[in-house]
Amino acid sequence: MNTVKCFIIDDQEPACQLIAEYISKIPQLELVGICHEPMEALAIVQQKQIDLLFLDINMPVLNGIQFLKTLKNPPNTIFTTAYSEYALQAFDLKVIDYLVKPIPFDRFVTAVNRVFDLKISIPADPIPIENEFPEAQFTDFSFFKTNQNKLEKINFNEVIFIESHGEYARFHTNKKISVSRVSLNRLEEIFPKGNFFRVHRSFIINIDKIDAIDGSLIEIDSYKIPISKSRRDDLNKLILHNDL
Repeated sequence: MNTVKCFIIDDQEPACQLIAEYISKIPQLELVGICHEPMEALAIVQQKQIDLLFLDINMPVLNGIQFLKTLKNPPNTIFTTAYSEYALQAFDLKVIDYLVKPIPFDRFVTAVNRVFDLKISIPADPIPIENEFPEAQFTDFSFFKTNQNKLEKINFNEVIFIESHGEYARFHTNKKISVSRVSLNRLEEIFPKGNFFRVHRSFIINIDKIDAIDGSLIEIDSYKIPISKSRRDDLNKLILHNDL
């Protein structure tokens, strides 16, 4: 595959150097530039071919969230920040991931792998198999069409969370990440209620996999997932009901 062209925007030089070092360790990534000033970076990002943007949030004049909103066709973006409280706003912008500093290398690799997942070739009409065979009633698993038109079995108890990205859904399981073209609305109907809960318009989580809840963020596996204000009370009630 072609290398993923990366660009870093961060006003702190040590943070830039760390991300640059991480990029250099992954052969599929190519660093094409670093910029410390978001206003200066605006013109560069619009002119260069950039596949993946590593973007700080707390910067002078124009913060990372404001910066991303100014771009008409933003590249795949991973926020890198010392502040967890912006996660809800960040995921509303459909970013690839949200990394909280200090960023360990394994967490960086997990985020980058999500970019590679976006490049998987997916058929035009991957529909859950229940739609094709209504008589098949599965309680512990379902089949979804994934890349190369393959039907893949997804065991519900192995799913950590499901993430929406445009028309596609990513199933994060204990073993791997699978991608299918199916809406979260449809998945809410398929996955067992009581075990799975939609905490945000872009995320459904497996309640059994929650490690901790910190304000507006759920810690699950190595991820921090935002909770919408409108769903927070319902999640708390569900957790208390399940005696987690």
